[in-house]
Amino acid sequence: TFDLDPLVKNLTVGVAIHAPNFIGAFLDETSLTRFFAIETYFLTAMATVGVGYRPLKWLSFGAGVSYIYVMFQQYKNMLLPGVDEFKVKMDGTDHDAQFHFGVLAEPVKWLSIGVALNTRANLEIEGDANVWERSRETSSEPLIRMRHQTAMLIPMKVMAGINIHPVDWFEFGIDYYYWHYSVFKVQTTDLIFSDDANPFLREQLENMDMDAPRHYSDSHAICGGVRFKIPAPFPIYAMAGAQYDWSPANPKYVTLDAPYT
Repeated sequence: TFDLDPLVKNLTVGVAIHAPNFIGAFLDETSLTRFFAIETYFLTAMATVGVGYRPLKWLSFGAGVSYIYVMFQQYKNMLLPGVDEFKVKMDGTDHDAQFHFGVLAEPVKWLSIGVALNTRANLEIEGDANVWERSRETSSEPLIRMRHQTAMLIPMKVMAGINIHPVDWFEFGIDYYYWHYSVFKVQTTDLIFSDDANPFLREQLENMDMDAPRHYSDSHAICGGVRFKIPAPFPIYAMAGAQYDWSPANPKYVTLDAPYT
């Protein structure tokens, strides 16, 4: 964080690198779960630049932009007519931008109220998609090489919070989060074949439905926390908090690579 007050009064700039999302499953390739996931994950990393400006003593505005980099892998077994059971591994990356806006009000010394918004990011993950016989290692030459395009998203997020600091040694806060997940109905995957792809395997794969129904609903979370200042020669704080959230996943469409969480 950089305080630019000497140059521009009441202006602060911050830079952050973080990984807010990691969802995955790493399971035994000999169990029945292999038809859902063997090594599957979705990782999001962000680099964010934000600016805060305080035009009034009790009012601040913030805005920022994040560069989003996404890594995706789906490795599982499937059943294909004429080939029996086979391994399929898809991986890929994509990047996009997300914008952030916020307002913080401190009408009295002991009270802070904040509201923030993160915009939606649409992802079109593209990468390799290869197929092997079940008995073959994924390091060997695949039966067929393809490319894939998988559509995913990071939903719009709204946050609001209140913090009360009635005395010097105690404060508590409550936060509310909302994710607009209801727009995520289907995770679509399109396969792209080379001209020299095996005609039989290509026909079988083209007839398979690679899309994954999600039918998510909007998600919410409520958080609360307290902080105590412990009497000591130097500052020591004790903190505790709890959170309750509602899953966006539809129980009818829960899978190991998209769990009920």
